[in-house]
Amino acid sequence: MNKFTALFTLFLGLTFAFSACDKKEETPAMRIAGTTSKIWKVDRAKDASGDRVKGDAIDGSATFFANGQFSMTDGSANMNGTWTVNGSGTQLTLTQGEMGGAMAWDIQELKDDKMVLKNGAGEIYTFETNN
Repeated sequence: MNKFTALFTLFLGLTFAFSACDKKEETPAMRIAGTTSKIWKVDRAKDASGDRVKGDAIDGSATFFANGQFSMTDGSANMNGTWTVNGSGTQLTLTQGEMGGAMAWDIQELKDDKMVLKNGAGEIYTFETNN
């Protein structure tokens, strides 16, 4: 191997090594809140029997902050509190600030721009985000 080939191979190896170190693994929490916050809007909702949910619930949106806080509205009511994701990334828990109650949602699908959640009553909510 000549010197040029050896130096070029070393350069490529170092480039790949350093670029791999810069990438962080995207966790479920990062997909939900991003680096600071994400606003999710209800795209569609179905009840346990598969019928489309009607009313204020489909006008809702939720803002998840990277610091573990959330704010939700469903057209007529607001709710604030904290959120967590379990270690396996399969359950999202929302704990209301003033009321203190907790709601657990099964995460059916989670992408950077789409989140599908199922609550204990079997209702499935599909949320979408543009940020």
